[in-house]
Order: sequence, then C-alpha cells, then structure tokens
Amino acid sequence: MATLLSLLEDKYVTINMPIDCEGGIKYFYGLKITDSHLGTHVVNVKEAFAMSSNVAFAKMGEEYYGAQPSKFINHLHALHLDTLTGVDIVASSGYPIVKRPGSRTWSATTILLWHTVMKVLETH
Repeated sequence: MATLLSLLEDKYVTINMPIDCEGGIKYFYGLKITDSHLGTHVVNVKEAFAMSSNVAFAKMGEEYYGAQPSKFINHLHALHLDTLTGVDIVASSGYPIVKRPGSRTWSATTILLWHTVMKVLETH
C-alpha cells in the first residue's frame, strides 16, 4: 500500500494504467521476484494491488523511484513507517527499519523488496 500511495501521490500512475506482471516472475539485479499467482500478464494498477503483485510493484518502484530513492523514502517517513507506533505491544522487532540511500545496508534491490517486506509484516 505504501508503494501505491507514493506512486499515486506523485502522479506517476493511475489505478487504470496497465502494468505487465510478466507471468509472475521477474529478475532485478540478479534477484528473482515472484508472485503467488503465476501466469498473470497485463492488468491495471488496481488489479495488481488487489492481487498483491510483487512483480508489478517492484517494476513500478524501480521505474519511478530507482533513480530517486530518497523521494520514496520521504513518502515512507510521511506515512510514519519509520517511527514507533506508540502501541505498547511486545513485538519481535522493537524499532521500524527503513533503509536510506547511502547507508551500508542500501542496495539496488532495496526499493524492489519494500512491497514484499510489507506484505510479510502484514501477515504476522
């Protein structure tokens, strides 16, 4: 959702814009991104979101934020995804981690993986 909100706010996409899910498998910088539903090709952004397509959102993240990652990170900050919630619940990780360009943990695949990481966190 954070990726979609960022893309819509920056007016890079519309919900009806087509995106090719490339059959549900795509390689970025040697990293294989897959969807749980293989065989999907061109859908619109709304459908890609509904099916939680890792490939579609990795492609859009790379296309629109790959050359300007700080712009995407600023969206995550605006959504407070890099700060504690204030909810007093013990969790496996006490602090949110949002990698930043220039840090030793930043890589070409950081933005590509953001959608996948958030999906895993939502299911736990």
